[in-house]
Amino acid sequence: MTRKTEKALFLIVLVALLIPLGHSLAQTAAPLKTDVPKEKLVAELERAIPDLMKKASIPGL
Repeated sequence: MTRKTEKALFLIVLVALLIPLGHSLAQTAAPLKTDVPKEKLVAELERAIPDLMKKASIPGL
Protein backbone atom coordinates (compact mmCIF):
# COMPACT_ATOMS: atom_id res chain seq x y z
CA MET A 1 0.00 0.00 0.00
CA THR A 2 1.23 3.45 -0.81
CA ARG A 3 1.56 6.17 1.80
CA LYS A 4 -1.28 8.15 0.19
CA THR A 5 -3.59 5.13 0.31
CA GLU A 6 -2.72 4.50 3.97
CA LYS A 7 -3.59 8.10 4.86
CA ALA A 8 -6.90 7.92 3.01
CA LEU A 9 -7.79 4.62 4.68
CA PHE A 10 -6.87 6.02 8.09
CA LEU A 11 -9.10 9.06 7.56
CA ILE A 12 -12.02 6.90 6.43
CA VAL A 13 -11.73 4.68 9.50
CA LEU A 14 -11.37 7.70 11.78
CA VAL A 15 -14.51 9.34 10.39
CA ALA A 16 -16.42 6.05 10.65
CA LEU A 17 -15.45 5.77 14.31
CA LEU A 18 -16.30 9.39 15.16
CA ILE A 19 -19.79 9.47 13.59
CA PRO A 20 -21.47 7.50 16.42
CA LEU A 21 -19.68 9.68 18.98
CA GLY A 22 -21.42 12.76 17.61
CA HIS A 23 -24.81 11.13 18.05
CA SER A 24 -24.13 10.21 21.66
CA LEU A 25 -23.07 13.77 22.50
CA ALA A 26 -26.27 15.28 21.12
CA GLN A 27 -28.47 17.07 23.61
CA THR A 28 -31.52 15.20 24.80
CA ALA A 29 -34.84 17.01 24.71
CA ALA A 30 -36.28 18.30 27.94
CA PRO A 31 -39.52 16.65 29.02
CA LEU A 32 -42.69 18.56 28.21
CA LYS A 33 -44.23 20.46 31.10
CA THR A 34 -47.84 19.49 30.46
CA ASP A 35 -48.87 19.54 34.12
CA VAL A 36 -47.70 23.13 34.77
CA PRO A 37 -50.19 26.02 34.38
CA LYS A 38 -49.70 27.97 31.15
CA GLU A 39 -49.44 31.24 33.06
CA LYS A 40 -46.41 29.94 34.95
CA LEU A 41 -44.74 28.75 31.73
CA VAL A 42 -45.35 32.11 30.06
CA ALA A 43 -43.88 33.92 33.06
CA GLU A 44 -40.77 31.70 32.96
CA LEU A 45 -40.32 32.35 29.24
CA GLU A 46 -40.84 36.11 29.65
CA ARG A 47 -38.07 36.09 32.23
CA ALA A 48 -35.69 33.69 30.45
CA ILE A 49 -35.88 34.86 26.83
CA PRO A 50 -34.58 38.43 27.34
CA ASP A 51 -31.64 37.09 29.37
CA LEU A 52 -30.84 34.52 26.68
CA MET A 53 -31.09 37.15 23.95
CA LYS A 54 -28.76 39.44 25.90
CA LYS A 55 -26.21 36.64 26.41
CA ALA A 56 -26.28 35.80 22.70
CA SER A 57 -26.05 39.49 21.68
CA ILE A 58 -29.33 39.29 19.76
CA PRO A 59 -30.84 42.73 19.12
CA GLY A 60 -34.51 43.37 19.70
CA LEU A 61 -35.00 44.45 23.30
